[in-house]
Amino acid sequence: MKIKRIDSEKNLPTFRASDELKSQKQTPQPDNQRITAYQKQNKIQQQLEDKVKKSVATELFDVIVHLNCDVQKDLKRLDKILGNSFKPKKVFKYINAFLAELTPAQIRKLNTQQDVKFIEENIEIHINLDTANKWFSTERAREDFQLSGRGITIAIVDTGVDNEHMDLSGNKVVGWSDFVNGVESPYDDQGHGTHVASIAAGTGDGNYRYHGVAPEASIVGVKVLDRTGSGSMSQIIEGIEWLIDNKDTYNIHIANLSLGSVGSSDGLDALSQVCNVAVDHGIIVVVSAGNSGPNRYTIGTPAAAEKAITVGSMADVGERGFFLNLYSSRGPTADERIKPDIIAPGHRITAARANSRSDYITFSGTSMASPYVAGTVALMLEADRELTNNQIKGILFESSQDWGGPDKDIDYGYGRLQGYQAVMTAADVRGDIPETPTHISQNGSLQNRSQDIWQYAVNNLSYPVSITMIQENERIDFDLYIYDSNGNIIGYSNSTDRQETVSFVPRRTGNYFIEVYSFHGSGHYFLDVSGG
Repeated sequence: MKIKRIDSEKNLPTFRASDELKSQKQTPQPDNQRITAYQKQNKIQQQLEDKVKKSVATELFDVIVHLNCDVQKDLKRLDKILGNSFKPKKVFKYINAFLAELTPAQIRKLNTQQDVKFIEENIEIHINLDTANKWFSTERAREDFQLSGRGITIAIVDTGVDNEHMDLSGNKVVGWSDFVNGVESPYDDQGHGTHVASIAAGTGDGNYRYHGVAPEASIVGVKVLDRTGSGSMSQIIEGIEWLIDNKDTYNIHIANLSLGSVGSSDGLDALSQVCNVAVDHGIIVVVSAGNSGPNRYTIGTPAAAEKAITVGSMADVGERGFFLNLYSSRGPTADERIKPDIIAPGHRITAARANSRSDYITFSGTSMASPYVAGTVALMLEADRELTNNQIKGILFESSQDWGGPDKDIDYGYGRLQGYQAVMTAADVRGDIPETPTHISQNGSLQNRSQDIWQYAVNNLSYPVSITMIQENERIDFDLYIYDSNGNIIGYSNSTDRQETVSFVPRRTGNYFIEVYSFHGSGHYFLDVSGG
């Protein structure tokens, strides 16, 4: 597959039908395109401060108060900060913070304390909702290098784990803790955690087509979300603190968190911070990026955690080609760091269905992409137990296929996960790298109501063609039109979103044409084409 920009209209076919599509589209309202990063103005988190301003004096707020002092080492200092006005509901063990229920007056008083770093709301956290193993090449890695995740334990911090499902039964679940209902035996009353666990480490006993990435890895279930898929930030922090305390007991190597908040985080929130602490204690933390894309500044907590591996979602060749899912959250973080870190398969992933014994169900979301990376990390650690968190990251990122802008960018991170190359590097061996569709990246810029025409030649009909165009910001509106060699339109995407994607199955080799059209505004764009 080859691609080139057409700088002259000479010898081009007449493009049909797109003029009518362009004329039917409505110009978006500028206010709907405006995205701004969250900025702190004082010690009270902006979202909390807005609520406090509108509250009555007797209203109570569940908050997490971060301190500049070491709470565990200086309890007298904590008593001085609190005074006699209230008592904390919980003092966290691994971060200098406590949980409390406070009135607006108490929050404002704490805001004046020198030892108080900042105050945030104890927000609700929610879940981020067969061919992927082949096209992201972990299946071949298992076969070629004789790896399965044996001896590696993955903690699933989620809605629970159904260890009665054939793919997760027997001795698969080696540890369990329930921070929602206090039940002593593993269960999943929502289903999300079971699906996630199955993607990372399901045995495929119910159907071999749907085995997990590391089918012999062990699972520790940590239930922090309820039957609706929700849980408080403090509840999840307690779950991660339990992981840290029990790391050696259950031989925990990896923690997967397919959950998150909406909005933009700077990574200073309590949940992001405790994820960083878990990494410092030797646990590789893998987190889903969230499903709030394609706009910028949609990385919430804990996806904004600096030391976590933050994973966005992409489709695979079995689902009409490699393309970035529109919903996958984008960076930068509120403090302008680049997230996500990497992109993995999360579109229409089939895995174990909770409370069914042997059935399967298909879901899409960054929730599905994150455990795919967690399973890949398990294979890497089985190949070399001495790999550190930073070494794992280095191998994953350096072996990925670059998409979008050069190097790391706010949409794809370092690029598309290449499981085979990552495991091969970790094992320090050579292998026959699986064939995948050709990928080409281009970029351009447009003035208002102008267009770029790209000609690309398809010479292999084995793969679908997927074209993803991402514009630099939300204040402009570019569209995507695809034509065959005769100028007939065969696909288009002309939403008002920051991303446009078209996938199709080519019926003949030869030249096709891509039009990137500026419906509104001037700016830069990135174009990624995957096909034969």
